[in-house]
Amino acid sequence: MKFEGREAPSSYGCNCHGGPTTCPLQAECLTPSLVYEGTVKVGDDSKTYVGQTCRTFKTRWNLHNSDVNCGRRRTEMTNYLLDLKEKGVTPDSISWSKLATAYPRGRGSRMCSLCLTEKVLIATADRDFSLNERSEVTRRCRHRDEHLLTNFLSHHSSGSTNEEEDRGGPERPEENLGGQEEDQGGQGQGDVQEDQEDHEEEEGQEEEELPEGARRLRKKRVTSYTHFY
Repeated sequence: MKFEGREAPSSYGCNCHGGPTTCPLQAECLTPSLVYEGTVKVGDDSKTYVGQTCRTFKTRWNLHNSDVNCGRRRTEMTNYLLDLKEKGVTPDSISWSKLATAYPRGRGSRMCSLCLTEKVLIATADRDFSLNERSEVTRRCRHRDEHLLTNFLSHHSSGSTNEEEDRGGPERPEENLGGQEEDQGGQGQGDVQEDQEDHEEEEGQEEEELPEGARRLRKKRVTSYTHFY
């Protein structure tokens, strides 16, 4: 199995503070993209749970412990441990083991090796001891959504909004346009007439400065332009 042009390492090691002896996964807690099994023993009874993670096992293990401490029923194993906690029963031991390693679904891929491996192991597990539900076999791939085109477009549309904000927003906001209309509407009728008279005076001065032939040509062009429109 290749990973970035190199062979995937057989072991990713452990970074537990107490050393490999305190590691929950036999000194391999930093292994990513794996299917794991948790075994809970209470007296002579033992229950197993099959799960998977595309992150490191230690990250997922910490989330399991956090769910139990905070009372979040996110997995069947958490439900079982919280039920024991409500009954005042303490498990004799909780052990973890690595079942298989597989890569999650990539961009452009039509299958997820990690989810398929987990489903096969859940389907073939002993139902008398398994905590997993049969409905988990038909569950949709959880790594598919991050590669959807809608997420790609939403990301870029949010980026365009940021670009507008960086440029200082729209050039002519509606509030400013409304203010300009109010200013134009508040202009007096006498002011409009004065502006028209000034404009006519300027046109008259320009015509006086032009020769007679140029004035006739200009008048002809204005007449044809008005007739056309």
